[in-house]
Amino acid sequence: MSASPGRSSTAFFDGFELLDRGLVQLPLWRPDRPLPTPKEPAEHGLYGGVGRKDG
Repeated sequence: MSASPGRSSTAFFDGFELLDRGLVQLPLWRPDRPLPTPKEPAEHGLYGGVGRKDG
């Protein structure tokens, strides 16, 4: 796994609509919490996303 979400990470969402916020580092997912400092997301190293399949 690379340090950034490249094609290999977004391939998990093939056939799904990637919902708003997209594929982001987990600390950046929750807009209702204070944003972390720029250094914190890089230290986290995990990404998340939500996809929806119509039909």
